[in-house]
Amino acid sequence: MDERIKVLIDIVLDDDRFLQYIRENAGLGESAMKKIEIPKHSFTSHQLTYCSAVEISQSHRSVLIGGIPQIWNLQHSYNIFTIFERLTDVRLRNRIKYVYEKGRGKETRFIHWRQYHSADKNKAFDENVKPSKLVTVYDDDDNDEDDGEASLQNGSLNSPSVVQQSPSGLTSDAHRGNDADVMHFEDPLIGHDGESTVNSDLEEQSLEYNEAPTDFSVLDDNETRSLDVRTYTLNKENANQRLIFRHPTRQTFRSFTSRRSSLNSKDPLKILKPIPQPITREEQTRINNSHAHYTPFKAIGKKISAVVPDAHFGSFWEKPSPEHNRITLDSTKIGKIIKMEKMIVMVKQALTARVIPPHFSEDEPVDTRIYERWKEYFVVARGTGNPDAPVRLQLYTSRKIKPIVTKDRKPWHCKIQFDLDKKCLVEFYNSLDKSICIVKQDDLLTQEMRFADNAKTKTATSKKQFSPLKIFIFRCDNLLSSSRWLVFLRSSIGPAAQPCDIDIHIPIVNLSLNVDLPEIIRRKLAKKAAEEEEVMKIFQLENGYRVAQLPILRYLKLVIRETLIQLGYLHEVKKWDASNILMGLCWKHYDRIEWSYGNQTDLLYGTFVLRKSHIFEYRRLKTYPRSIQKPIDNHTDTVKVINEPSPIEGFLSENNIVFSDKNEYKLSHPYFKLSYWFTSNGLFFRTRSVKATPPLPEDDVIDPFGVVLDKARLDDLIETMPRVYEDNPYPLDENGHFAWLNENITTAEFESHDARASRSFLRKISLILKADNCIDLTRCTDIKLLDASGFNIKTMKIWNEANNMVWKNSQTLEATKSSIIELVIGKNVSKLLMAPDPETCQEWLSRLREIAFYWKRRLAADRQLLWDLKIKNLNTFNITELQEKHISAFVPKWMTELSTTNDHIYNVSAHALSRPIIHQGLIYHKSRKHSVFNKHFMVLIPGFIMLYHCFDRSIRGYAKDSTKYRHFLTIPIEKCYLYSGALSEQELLDRDKDFNSINPGSHSLSRVYADGWKSMDEESSRTFVMWFPNKRIMLSSVITPETPDSSKFHVVDKLGVSGKSMIFMCRSRQERDLWMVKIYDELERVKML
Repeated sequence: MDERIKVLIDIVLDDDRFLQYIRENAGLGESAMKKIEIPKHSFTSHQLTYCSAVEISQSHRSVLIGGIPQIWNLQHSYNIFTIFERLTDVRLRNRIKYVYEKGRGKETRFIHWRQYHSADKNKAFDENVKPSKLVTVYDDDDNDEDDGEASLQNGSLNSPSVVQQSPSGLTSDAHRGNDADVMHFEDPLIGHDGESTVNSDLEEQSLEYNEAPTDFSVLDDNETRSLDVRTYTLNKENANQRLIFRHPTRQTFRSFTSRRSSLNSKDPLKILKPIPQPITREEQTRINNSHAHYTPFKAIGKKISAVVPDAHFGSFWEKPSPEHNRITLDSTKIGKIIKMEKMIVMVKQALTARVIPPHFSEDEPVDTRIYERWKEYFVVARGTGNPDAPVRLQLYTSRKIKPIVTKDRKPWHCKIQFDLDKKCLVEFYNSLDKSICIVKQDDLLTQEMRFADNAKTKTATSKKQFSPLKIFIFRCDNLLSSSRWLVFLRSSIGPAAQPCDIDIHIPIVNLSLNVDLPEIIRRKLAKKAAEEEEVMKIFQLENGYRVAQLPILRYLKLVIRETLIQLGYLHEVKKWDASNILMGLCWKHYDRIEWSYGNQTDLLYGTFVLRKSHIFEYRRLKTYPRSIQKPIDNHTDTVKVINEPSPIEGFLSENNIVFSDKNEYKLSHPYFKLSYWFTSNGLFFRTRSVKATPPLPEDDVIDPFGVVLDKARLDDLIETMPRVYEDNPYPLDENGHFAWLNENITTAEFESHDARASRSFLRKISLILKADNCIDLTRCTDIKLLDASGFNIKTMKIWNEANNMVWKNSQTLEATKSSIIELVIGKNVSKLLMAPDPETCQEWLSRLREIAFYWKRRLAADRQLLWDLKIKNLNTFNITELQEKHISAFVPKWMTELSTTNDHIYNVSAHALSRPIIHQGLIYHKSRKHSVFNKHFMVLIPGFIMLYHCFDRSIRGYAKDSTKYRHFLTIPIEKCYLYSGALSEQELLDRDKDFNSINPGSHSLSRVYADGWKSMDEESSRTFVMWFPNKRIMLSSVITPETPDSSKFHVVDKLGVSGKSMIFMCRSRQERDLWMVKIYDELERVKML
């Protein structure tokens, strides 16, 4: 190892030296930088990882205007309203149960970011396997495999031994000690050292929990000779201690008991007879076909090393094979589960092709047809022991999956089964949604080609007798799982993923560096990350904070910094140090940026699966812009920076009148209703006053969902509330620091402030979920005071009396006329809102004008950035817009290197949770294939997609002018699968049948929209589909010590059936990619809960 690399590694691993390194490069003294340690899984630490302190403070501020009326307090005082609120609260909590976690004392805390910063190897593997909570892994005799078929069909648990496993139950390793059924998978990206390798193992026979709980104890070697037990070595340090599984005695208490399997319980441990273990058929086949007969002895060596800790022949047996992954070739893994996950699968079949092409993607090189449409299965990978086909993939339609299958025949609840051999082609089918395709040819053809290769002669048999190609397309529920599955499948049939170096491109200097990352460095960085699993280190500077990122990011940053200084880029490096810029890693593909979130292993997964099509870049972490530039006096050279105004909220009365004559203001029915209004990203949301949750100085008086916790304190707060109250859980001082975050803060104080910030953010999300409609302020042509001269005097008197009654005021009729705001949206369409008094009305009026002015120009600037990016890439490659749609999906890497992207468009705000609204815009939606696309306004918030009607329609179906977007549908994205591109063509109708003489072969229609955007993309290139499970079944439950009072039945999604698809069409391919990236960032966070 280079001496310079050793020095940088020592700096990364030593906190004191790293702190001194920062001081020297920033030119700071010892007193100017202070070290602060906070919990790493807190809401504040997650925000500081991606945003600056100023950005966080601006994100969480909100202004309450007008105070709180007494009628809102009375609505929460009577029992009938309290009961209604609690019922509503339960429904809302169930809807957003994965946005927060209920803890002690009805406190809530966010848990989205925990898995992303988890550097522990075992936790990383837990995310890798991630089975469903309702997976039942059972063990039974091979002869009874088909017994009880009818009982398993309806979900009952009639097997003699049934164990209901949690998501971590299948992924524990020997170090956890009390899990009987464990899976084995060694991370190919980490070395063979025990400290950096993920080790877990499925035992040969799963323990049955129908008897008393197993007694675990640690004894010396001398104490275990007289016991009938199994021993497992714990670690190298405790070489003389072993984990003892005592034979349980019969007791009345049962640890894991099935209601239907307790009568058929067997002895949980079987005493093996002193006879040699017979060689299986797979081992015999490998011995006959292998030139070196060492495979059976390798398994024996592993068994000896597991019992004898002092054996020193592990280095020979652990040496990886140059062609295959050593895990799948292990003879002890034959028939055992290596990896499993729930995903949707589509099967295609080639029409005539029988030989696997060199490359396969959504631009299919052969003609195919759909053999089986999207269905949800449990995809299970089992080891076969065959070096030519080391993995067997099984698609299960049942949640009862055996940990070991020794027979070659397919289980009855396994719909599809095939072996993954060396001839199979495993690639990404789509570069955007990361769907995986496995191209497999006929097994007879593969066998004949293998024999021909061994004999060095060509086969004379015609290929027409073999079956055509089968293409299996797997869609995982998140991108990280797709990358891990691709690494696993490729490593099983080819070279293992061992990245010894990483190519990193630095856009700011237009330079690419090759950074060495040998195995010894990876082990050290993984060990350091495990030590920092619970605590995040923050350095308080003179202005702002500097966060100690993951060890691998710190190492790469130091290497890049020192290399750039040697190359003469000292000026650019000093900019990073002076302004305290947060840097991160991302993947660039043409004009799209995919930020690399997660732990250290996840970064290395991407280097293996994306290096052929993507570019690994080192960029600044940028959030959504919070300012615009406005020209001064029509001079483009001089601009004025306008910052984003604070969001506002408060109680306003909604006024309306119905005219009997459209040409005259004759009152038919006066309308007055108190509502709660709040703004977010230029949208003016409205919800019922009884559902409102206004911000209060003491947030423990009312929870984020509107339930009053302390009525007496609430009365006192309402009386003392100012007319304009600004709430900010992250107040800043003059140096850009949080007022409460310093080196003297205690753990209890930090948890209190952090909980207040998370509740404040959750309150904003719950308000959006409870909103009935919203007004787009960018559509407003004017925001002004109402001209009451054209209104009937009786109407104003009614409104005056109603307003005085609600706010307990005694203002005059003239004051009421000066308290009404008119939002003009169209020529004859406007919205009337009444404030409690003229002063409050002026405050609302000025702030609404600022918000409308800012967001009109902010959204216009976003569209201009996207359009400029598109035109720049077209000019770079000298292509037309019609040609661009064919290169955006799978472009060559040299085109990605020359293309341009914008990190302001593809920012990190979605993952950083810096805004309640992640993305918004117009979109076209239909719920089935043979329906018509309808125009909707879509809003993406944490955990949900909300659709709003753009028009109000009459009884006959004609669209009418409307001031608001009315709520249509709220879609939880927890259980959805997302795909796009050629996979979405099956959900679209073939509407373009006419021949286009201008552009032959094209089925697109040029479109020009009202805002000036132009597009010639085809429908499939601007469409994405959300797939949901459609049917549900009822299964019997399993009693555990953690859930002794669990219900007898539970409802789960039915596997192996078609689902529900929701089709969304954007205006262009660029907008489709932006929506997909934003949804994937949020889906990635939700799926990891």
